[in-house]
Amino acid sequence: MAQDQMMPPSMYCRKCGYQLAGLSENRCPECGRPFDPSNPRTFLRHPKGWRVRQWLRRIAWGLLALAVASAIALAVTIAVLHSRWKAQDRAITAIRQAGGRVSIDTPERSLALPILFGCRMNRGFNPGPAQYRAGLLGRRFAYLNDRAVEVLLFNGPLVVGRNRVVVYDAWQDIPVDDAWLANLRNLPYVMSVLIASTEMTDAGLEHFRGMGSLHTLFLRCPRVTQSAVDQLQRSLPRANVKTLRQPPASAPASAPQSGGG
Repeated sequence: MAQDQMMPPSMYCRKCGYQLAGLSENRCPECGRPFDPSNPRTFLRHPKGWRVRQWLRRIAWGLLALAVASAIALAVTIAVLHSRWKAQDRAITAIRQAGGRVSIDTPERSLALPILFGCRMNRGFNPGPAQYRAGLLGRRFAYLNDRAVEVLLFNGPLVVGRNRVVVYDAWQDIPVDDAWLANLRNLPYVMSVLIASTEMTDAGLEHFRGMGSLHTLFLRCPRVTQSAVDQLQRSLPRANVKTLRQPPASAPASAPQSGGG
């Protein structure tokens, strides 16, 4: 009885892993290996391979947690990109209804999104029906990588001749006012906006504040003052904000060289 009280609650044979607690003699009945209940070095506290199984369980739980976190991150990414795409699609529809043009492109700085979701194959101002290259998730989410990067709010050609000279005085006004310009805030990836309008005023410039992706904003809008343009330029130091009072002889170096259609 005293020996049973001395025995730990769990003892396992170091050779075969047999449960040793409660035996009448200090010898493994499975393999015959002797043990001493008072000497922990002669037996195992846990079943043989317990630590391996413990680590395998930890790895399995870790992989499961990683898979769940990845699925949640993917779902959130899709939801965010879809929300942006819907807003962008509404803006593109409004631009085309007003007589403007939009250039569609795909992400240039990120390779992960096109690889994962796929991307548009036909790009530019007149891409026609969307054609997508499949990603790891097929073509179902390829539309999420559509980027409206350039907006032309005027009628007439952007560039003419073999030298692709930008002719600002060939632009014909499009009747977009300050309130309408709120549509452009739904273009989170737009890099270039060119506008010719007699209805736009200084108040319309407020819609461009906070557009961190904007690189070029050219305005042939007689009711927009130079002081308002200068204020917007200070709030967008990375952008080139310019009013076109007198058409220059040739295109400035920063003018976008996209083809109009």
